[in-house]
Amino acid sequence: MRRAERWLDAEGFKFKNVSAVESCDFRAQRHGEEWVIEVKGTTGGPESVLLTANEVALHRSSCPRNALLVVHGIVLSEDGTNILHGGDLVAVAPWAIEEDRLKPVCYECRLN
Repeated sequence: MRRAERWLDAEGFKFKNVSAVESCDFRAQRHGEEWVIEVKGTTGGPESVLLTANEVALHRSSCPRNALLVVHGIVLSEDGTNILHGGDLVAVAPWAIEEDRLKPVCYECRLN
């Protein structure tokens, strides 16, 4: 998240971390416009990320004032609890989620 904050700052955004209460990670403002920012981190490459249905819906409705920030190549400690060092950031802004780039990977099975 710190890498994303540095990118947002460098791009001239004022921002607030809302990841605990919303379906995005940051709400941001630039040039009087409201933006929605999604952040994903991975120890692998930047080829794909997992999204919730709520994230997809929010970003589709927010485009073109939205962004996806992927921090990839993160190195973790041997026990996996701490990030040792940071990885590289790829930014997609605006982020238009195209149907042919989505692949269902999970199903909900109601038991009642």
